[in-house]
Amino acid sequence: LDGFPRALLAIAEVATHGAAKYSEHGWASVPDGVKRYSAAGDRHRLQGAIEPTDPGRGLTHLAHAAWNALAVLELHLRGAK
Repeated sequence: LDGFPRALLAIAEVATHGAAKYSEHGWASVPDGVKRYSAAGDRHRLQGAIEPTDPGRGLTHLAHAAWNALAVLELHLRGAK
């Protein structure tokens, strides 16, 4: 983890923004989370090819995509389908 300080801080910013906007740890109980976070990650990867940051949030699309990938991985490891 020491090799990725900027990336991890960017992902933490996305997580902090999401917790403030929705609820802390609420992401884990979103219905169809794997499907929804996979789709959101895809959208952020595509949008990131057009513009580096999300204009509404000021955070990078790549950080959003990475957060979504982590959410999908966590849900899979918890046994979600």
